[in-house]
Amino acid sequence: MNCILTRYLCSTVYTSWFFAPEAGRWRLIASFSRPNINTYLTRFHGFLENFDPGQGYFSRQAEWANQWVYLAGGSWNEVTEFKFSVDATAANKQRLDCTGGEENGHFFLKNGGFFNNVIASNILFTKPATGISPTIDFNSLP
Repeated sequence: MNCILTRYLCSTVYTSWFFAPEAGRWRLIASFSRPNINTYLTRFHGFLENFDPGQGYFSRQAEWANQWVYLAGGSWNEVTEFKFSVDATAANKQRLDCTGGEENGHFFLKNGGFFNNVIASNILFTKPATGISPTIDFNSLP
């Protein structure tokens, strides 16, 4: 956490990395500063969007597996739960081809393509824990 003491403002910097097996190293996804707050991450979200309505007939799917959070106390916490929710487009029933869940130990989100196997919003999914936390040398990250 970074604090600007001269202005009495604090900000929290959130940073996320992923391991790129093709490169054999960790890569930065994003890092951002949330101003006027001094706290640790309390919850996070995954999403799947289509920014081009002209491509709504294409189906797309994202999967999340082996997710871990490094806690302030120095320990790893495995992500084994996810709550499926929808945006205003799905909530207003403008597009109903969105779903999510758990398959083969992975969480997934899927949208587009005009499919019918949708689920209700706000369902909690769980997956089995792998128990294999990452090994990361934080000092070697750029």
